[in-house]
Amino acid sequence: QVVDLILSGNHTPTLAMSGATFYKTGSTDYDGSTTNLIQILVADDSASEIFYYSVAPVTSDTTP
Repeated sequence: QVVDLILSGNHTPTLAMSGATFYKTGSTDYDGSTTNLIQILVADDSASEIFYYSVAPVTSDTTP
């Protein structure tokens, strides 16, 4: 399962859940000056959940 979040603005997004582990993939950090896509992948939903997430800037494309 993948969850997509689109965020913009000067926020401090925090990914946290009791007993869960979050691993960041890629090297892009959240940038409050632009719109960001945060994708969270559920890798293991057992008692000790494991999530992977990435951050990417969102750009407009008039010719998809």
